[in-house]
Amino acid sequence: MGRRGGWGKLTVEDCLRFDAGLLCRTGVFDCPFGTEYQYQWQRASGRDCRMNYTVVEMPGVAMGLRLNYEVSVGQSTTQHPEQYLVEVTSTQCRFGGRRFWLRCPLQHNGVPCRRRVLQLYLPPGGQLFGCRKCHGLTYSSCQEHDRRIDTFVKNPYLMKIALDSGDVKLSLLAAKALVCLMKRLNRSRPPVPRRRRYGPTAQPPNLRTQP
Repeated sequence: MGRRGGWGKLTVEDCLRFDAGLLCRTGVFDCPFGTEYQYQWQRASGRDCRMNYTVVEMPGVAMGLRLNYEVSVGQSTTQHPEQYLVEVTSTQCRFGGRRFWLRCPLQHNGVPCRRRVLQLYLPPGGQLFGCRKCHGLTYSSCQEHDRRIDTFVKNPYLMKIALDSGDVKLSLLAAKALVCLMKRLNRSRPPVPRRRRYGPTAQPPNLRTQP
């Protein structure tokens, strides 16, 4: 399980994840309509969580997945049944084959989201699976990032003051900012062309001899 950071927002690590990539690898998108499956999660507490879903035909899209599960809303321990459809669409891959996507089933003010995503999430205490944006989720790595590092990267003068301050924590932050700055500078440099070596009798390609 993920953890909440200083911003108080739920992370994707806090949620149950319905993954289109896993469905594709297990052959769900190649099975006939009417096939039933079970999706299972392993919680950090060791308690399993299961959801049943059925592959159904939907006009205009690749297929649909009818989700069927029970969930407790908020702090209540009473289980409420949930059943709804999630659209599945596909796109052509560049080197052949198809990639499958899930459409977000959530609505805002009566307007369906239908955002095409690879993963849908169910937050703790939530009822419906939805995309990361609809649920307002972030990543643990984003919350753990210290904005003071960005401040030092944007202002090298402050970075130098922090390095010379004698404060261990502040110096470590400035050192991390220095590493980030060096990485950015290295990425911005044009690539150095590699020289091709030739043997004693070989000649470079397209070499024209002068008459």
